[in-house]
Amino acid sequence: MRRMNLWVCPAFSLCIRRSRLPAFTTRIDAHKQNKAMENTDYSQLTADGTVMVEFYASWCPHCKRMMPVVEDIKSLFGSQVKIYQFDIDEYQDLAGEMEVQSIPTFIIYKDGREMWRASGEMDGNVLASNLRQAL
Repeated sequence: MRRMNLWVCPAFSLCIRRSRLPAFTTRIDAHKQNKAMENTDYSQLTADGTVMVEFYASWCPHCKRMMPVVEDIKSLFGSQVKIYQFDIDEYQDLAGEMEVQSIPTFIIYKDGREMWRASGEMDGNVLASNLRQAL
């Protein structure tokens, strides 16, 4: 019998994890970039400078609502901050290693050290404020 994994959404409802659904069309570029980085060590991605990582799922309503916020953050910080997005359905092992319990999960690193972590929907000012602190 196949065991089904469950992820708890920040709104405290259970979202049944679905497998291999396509990424959001607006995240296609990040999705393709992440596929190209599949063999790259995660610690190398976060080693230099300020990096924000988002773990999301294409089927998660909270992640969908955060999509424009992440795009605004990309525009606001430009090349000052590297932003990587990982779909938990395609990067299950990585999500497990990073102890991602709910989605979306945002992690900010400064020179390889985790500076801040939060899950769920949030105002873009919260993300921007924490990124500024890490710069």
